[in-house]
Amino acid sequence: MWRLIWVFLAAIAGLFGLASASGCETEDDLSPGTCDLVDLSKTELKKICERVGFEKAMDKIRDGREVLLPSHEDYVSEAGQCLALEKLRVTEAKRWNRMVKTLFYEQYQAFDRETSSETHFFLVHCLQLFAMEFASKQRGEPVEENEVPTMLKYEHYIDDAEKLADFKTKFYDKMDMDHYDAFASAVFSSVSNDKLSFGTVNEYHMFRLLVKLDPAALDRLVAGDVPDMTPVGVPMDNSLISLVGLMVFFGAVAFIVKTLLREPERQAERPRLPRKESKKKKRKQG
Repeated sequence: MWRLIWVFLAAIAGLFGLASASGCETEDDLSPGTCDLVDLSKTELKKICERVGFEKAMDKIRDGREVLLPSHEDYVSEAGQCLALEKLRVTEAKRWNRMVKTLFYEQYQAFDRETSSETHFFLVHCLQLFAMEFASKQRGEPVEENEVPTMLKYEHYIDDAEKLADFKTKFYDKMDMDHYDAFASAVFSSVSNDKLSFGTVNEYHMFRLLVKLDPAALDRLVAGDVPDMTPVGVPMDNSLISLVGLMVFFGAVAFIVKTLLREPERQAERPRLPRKESKKKKRKQG
């Protein structure tokens, strides 16, 4: 009996020894072909999204899919997505900034004060706050030292349904909603300006709200499936570009046709000048 127990313990120790010897235990050990995400444990995979900062957003996406017990495969997929998001944010910072702001502005445009959820309401309110703060900085007004990221001040609302509902009740009739149209132009002007960046802390907390409204938001970022906001602030898509192209084309055709039709009239209106006699003809007459 004891011998069997010792054999069992030795086998377990051997397995741990192999795992340790393989050198594939943490994110630092990742190496294509020798140590991949699929080789890491659930705990280590979760740590990757925690480090990058999207673990809360991933939790919300899972909640929406009603995944109560994530599998190892789920964590592998999430870790891969977190690493892809981090790479995009670091290597293409300007594009990342524009795409993130476009995702949030899409929700601002889709907002309906009568039918939208408390989460949607709260996200819109936060975007208005960012617009006001950015406008103040653009005017050169003094900024508080050691300013706390905006979303940290409201963190306790984000995942609490009762507090979000209470927030909506208290702020529904205040200025920021009664003058929504005026704020809309200010928000558009702010988010379309490359100088505005939410910052990583604000982004992470806002994504927790965003993925409740658009569960595919992170997938869209990784795939680049977000219309880029141009420097002048107009989200351009292929349909708009095609429309502008057609307008320019038909405008040019109309101008050419109009010019050709008027040419005979112009020629008829020109005064006829007397023809000059050539020097040869003058000599003969002389």
